[in-house]
Amino acid sequence: MTIAENIIRVAENDIDNEKQGLQLISGENTNPSYQLTNDNIIYDLAGTLAEWTDQTVTMAGCPELAGADEWQEYYDIINYKGMNIAPPYYLNDIDNNIGRIKVGDSNDNLRGFVRGFNGIFSLDLSNNPFVTATTSIGFRCAK
Repeated sequence: MTIAENIIRVAENDIDNEKQGLQLISGENTNPSYQLTNDNIIYDLAGTLAEWTDQTVTMAGCPELAGADEWQEYYDIINYKGMNIAPPYYLNDIDNNIGRIKVGDSNDNLRGFVRGFNGIFSLDLSNNPFVTATTSIGFRCAK
Protein backbone atom coordinates (compact mmCIF):
# COMPACT_ATOMS: atom_id res chain seq x y z
CA MET A 1 0.00 0.00 0.00
CA THR A 2 3.03 2.24 0.40
CA ILE A 3 3.55 2.05 -3.36
CA ALA A 4 -0.13 2.82 -4.05
CA GLU A 5 0.08 5.90 -1.82
CA ASN A 6 3.24 6.94 -3.66
CA ILE A 7 1.60 6.52 -7.09
CA ILE A 8 -1.32 8.84 -6.30
CA ARG A 9 1.16 11.62 -5.41
CA VAL A 10 2.75 11.70 -8.89
CA ALA A 11 1.05 13.99 -11.43
CA GLU A 12 2.44 12.03 -14.37
CA ASN A 13 0.18 9.10 -13.41
CA ASP A 14 -2.92 11.16 -14.24
CA ILE A 15 -4.02 9.95 -17.67
CA ASP A 16 -6.65 12.69 -18.21
CA ASN A 17 -5.41 16.23 -17.55
CA GLU A 18 -8.68 17.66 -18.87
CA LYS A 19 -10.73 16.04 -16.11
CA GLN A 20 -10.53 17.35 -12.55
CA GLY A 21 -8.73 15.13 -10.05
CA LEU A 22 -6.62 12.03 -10.61
CA GLN A 23 -7.49 9.39 -13.18
CA LEU A 24 -5.17 6.40 -13.16
CA ILE A 25 -4.68 4.04 -16.06
CA SER A 26 -7.31 1.33 -15.84
CA GLY A 27 -6.13 -2.03 -14.61
CA GLU A 28 -7.86 -3.57 -17.62
CA ASN A 29 -5.25 -2.03 -19.95
CA THR A 30 -2.32 -4.13 -21.05
CA ASN A 31 0.89 -3.55 -19.07
CA PRO A 32 -0.13 -0.60 -16.92
CA SER A 33 2.86 1.26 -15.52
CA TYR A 34 3.12 3.94 -12.86
CA GLN A 35 5.81 6.47 -12.03
CA LEU A 36 6.97 6.75 -8.43
CA THR A 37 8.09 9.92 -6.64
CA ASN A 38 11.73 8.83 -7.08
CA ASP A 39 11.14 8.69 -10.90
CA ASN A 40 11.33 4.88 -11.01
CA ILE A 41 8.63 3.07 -12.98
CA ILE A 42 6.67 0.11 -11.63
CA TYR A 43 4.90 -2.21 -14.06
CA ASP A 44 1.82 -4.39 -13.70
CA LEU A 45 0.98 -3.40 -10.13
CA ALA A 46 -2.68 -3.45 -11.12
CA GLY A 47 -4.25 -5.35 -13.95
CA THR A 48 -6.16 -8.47 -14.83
CA LEU A 49 -4.05 -10.56 -12.44
CA ALA A 50 -3.90 -10.12 -8.67
CA GLU A 51 -1.43 -11.10 -5.97
CA TRP A 52 -1.56 -12.61 -2.53
CA THR A 53 -0.18 -10.50 0.31
CA ASP A 54 1.00 -11.61 3.73
CA GLN A 55 -2.21 -10.62 5.50
CA THR A 56 -5.25 -12.71 6.44
CA VAL A 57 -8.52 -12.05 8.24
CA THR A 58 -11.31 -14.23 9.58
CA MET A 59 -14.77 -14.06 8.06
CA ALA A 60 -16.03 -12.29 11.20
CA GLY A 61 -13.30 -9.66 10.82
CA CYS A 62 -14.10 -8.81 7.19
CA PRO A 63 -15.56 -5.40 6.47
CA GLU A 64 -19.32 -5.41 6.09
CA LEU A 65 -20.67 -4.61 2.61
CA ALA A 66 -24.24 -4.46 1.32
CA GLY A 67 -23.45 -6.85 -1.55
CA ALA A 68 -20.70 -9.11 -0.23
CA ASP A 69 -20.30 -11.24 -3.37
CA GLU A 70 -19.94 -8.27 -5.72
CA TRP A 71 -17.07 -5.84 -6.24
CA GLN A 72 -18.03 -2.61 -4.42
CA GLU A 73 -16.70 0.90 -4.04
CA TYR A 74 -14.97 1.58 -0.72
CA TYR A 75 -17.68 4.11 0.13
CA ASP A 76 -20.16 1.18 0.14
CA ILE A 77 -18.54 -0.32 3.24
CA ILE A 78 -21.06 -0.31 6.07
CA ASN A 79 -18.61 -1.30 8.81
CA TYR A 80 -14.81 -1.42 8.49
CA LYS A 81 -14.58 -3.48 11.70
CA GLY A 82 -11.45 -1.60 12.70
CA MET A 83 -9.53 -2.30 9.49
CA ASN A 84 -7.43 0.53 8.07
CA ILE A 85 -7.83 -0.40 4.40
CA ALA A 86 -9.55 2.54 2.74
CA PRO A 87 -7.89 4.64 0.05
CA PRO A 88 -8.00 8.42 0.49
CA TYR A 89 -11.64 9.48 0.91
CA TYR A 90 -11.65 11.61 -2.24
CA LEU A 91 -10.76 8.69 -4.57
CA ASN A 92 -13.11 6.02 -5.93
CA ASP A 93 -13.01 3.52 -8.75
CA ILE A 94 -15.71 5.06 -10.94
CA ASP A 95 -13.91 8.42 -11.17
CA ASN A 96 -10.28 7.50 -10.53
CA ASN A 97 -9.74 3.82 -11.50
CA ILE A 98 -8.25 2.94 -8.10
CA GLY A 99 -9.97 -0.42 -7.63
CA ARG A 100 -12.73 -1.75 -5.42
CA ILE A 101 -13.30 -4.21 -2.57
CA LYS A 102 -14.93 -7.65 -2.42
CA VAL A 103 -15.46 -9.86 0.61
CA GLY A 104 -17.41 -12.73 -0.96
CA ASP A 105 -20.11 -14.86 0.55
CA SER A 106 -18.31 -18.18 1.02
CA ASN A 107 -18.31 -19.95 4.38
CA ASP A 108 -14.51 -20.15 4.51
CA ASN A 109 -13.46 -18.68 7.83
CA LEU A 110 -9.96 -17.62 6.76
CA ARG A 111 -9.61 -15.00 4.01
CA GLY A 112 -6.39 -13.88 2.37
CA PHE A 113 -5.71 -10.33 1.20
CA VAL A 114 -5.52 -10.31 -2.60
CA ARG A 115 -4.45 -7.00 -4.14
CA GLY A 116 -4.13 -5.46 -7.58
CA PHE A 117 -7.08 -6.72 -9.62
CA ASN A 118 -8.02 -3.78 -11.88
CA GLY A 119 -6.75 -1.11 -9.49
CA ILE A 120 -3.91 -0.26 -7.14
CA PHE A 121 -6.23 -0.17 -4.11
CA SER A 122 -8.27 -3.27 -5.06
CA LEU A 123 -8.81 -5.69 -2.20
CA ASP A 124 -10.35 -9.14 -2.62
CA LEU A 125 -11.14 -10.87 0.67
CA SER A 126 -13.18 -13.69 -0.85
CA ASN A 127 -10.43 -16.34 -1.10
CA ASN A 128 -9.09 -18.79 1.44
CA PRO A 129 -5.29 -18.91 0.93
CA PHE A 130 -5.20 -22.63 1.81
CA VAL A 131 -7.99 -23.61 -0.58
CA THR A 132 -7.92 -21.22 -3.54
CA ALA A 133 -5.61 -22.11 -6.42
CA THR A 134 -6.10 -20.11 -9.60
CA THR A 135 -4.05 -18.69 -12.45
CA SER A 136 -5.49 -15.22 -11.80
CA ILE A 137 -3.80 -14.81 -8.37
CA GLY A 138 -0.04 -14.99 -7.99
CA PHE A 139 2.85 -13.54 -5.99
CA ARG A 140 4.83 -10.34 -6.61
CA CYS A 141 8.52 -10.92 -6.16
CA ALA A 142 10.93 -8.06 -5.55
CA LYS A 143 14.53 -7.68 -4.54
